[in-house]
Amino acid sequence: MVKPNEKGSALSIYLLREDRIDQFEKAFVTAINVLPLQDGWDGYVIAMQSPRVPPAWQKTLREILKNPSGFSLSTESPGALAVIRLSGKTFVLSFGHAWAKLQEEWLEQSFGRRVALNSIDPGKLVEINLEQVFANWHLSRERAPRASSVNEFGVEFDRDLVASIEGLSSKKLFGKKLRGATNLRLQVPFSQLRKVLDSAGRHFDSDDYKRRWPEVDNISPIDDLAQITELEAQLDSELKAGVAQKRLVMFTPTYRHNTDAVVDSYIFGRRIQSAVTRPYLMVESWQDYLKQKGLEETVENAKNTPIHLLDDDTEEARKANAFQCFGYQLSLQGKEYILSSGCMVRSYRRLPG
Repeated sequence: MVKPNEKGSALSIYLLREDRIDQFEKAFVTAINVLPLQDGWDGYVIAMQSPRVPPAWQKTLREILKNPSGFSLSTESPGALAVIRLSGKTFVLSFGHAWAKLQEEWLEQSFGRRVALNSIDPGKLVEINLEQVFANWHLSRERAPRASSVNEFGVEFDRDLVASIEGLSSKKLFGKKLRGATNLRLQVPFSQLRKVLDSAGRHFDSDDYKRRWPEVDNISPIDDLAQITELEAQLDSELKAGVAQKRLVMFTPTYRHNTDAVVDSYIFGRRIQSAVTRPYLMVESWQDYLKQKGLEETVENAKNTPIHLLDDDTEEARKANAFQCFGYQLSLQGKEYILSSGCMVRSYRRLPG
């Protein structure tokens, strides 16, 4: 029941894969940072402290001050993850910048997207983010000044992967507007959280959206772990044979649960003082890094190659690995697939090249 005068709370909700819950808990759960929920709830909160550090722009401003030593600021960005088990599912609510600690492979990649597709009518679309995964490998974001039909957006469903959508909700429980990608973002009274999570879980399990959005899954992310493993093994064999390198590209990965940061340069490997900063992501840079380490070009080594994504102040905007930066198309058992932003995607059309 909604409390009198209760305002909506902005929530960012993720769904953990059942086979990755143990990995998630090993990474975060300690006796110190876990706070149990009150009676009637199954779960806990993980508190995340952060050190106080000077903002990146402080150094710049000091250069024009008469007394720079008198200008000293520091900030911190604490966060928290609320883990809630409900209706056979494990949800994670992110607060502050805690989302950055979540590994992509722990999450149901289509969770928020499926809930949103089941809750937004095609005529009530506000924004759609697309990954063009053929040839140019780029992200397209289109936003309308008011809720509009999907036909008014520049979407080619046989070419574009729908990374996220935002629109007016047809479900009163989900508030006026919601956004779905890997996570689900909405604004609802916190007292309705149990109902919201239960309904979101059911909407994730439902294929009803296919009647209203019949073309949206012409290319779709693969969630089946066994199939992903098989595809990665195929890519691994093509890398070792020297075949993949002829068509492999690298680009800044799309994070489907947060606004992309502006990236200006990159560092392969550890971010140390002598590390080389590169203006572009290139396959040759990854190959050079592996040669220096005496390593083979394999999927495992791609996943173990850290890449620091820097903004124009050379501050770390994000961190990824080489595998998450790959763009590649491959065939397996007569079917076509794409690797984009660390996610394997099934295509229902014949790929070029």
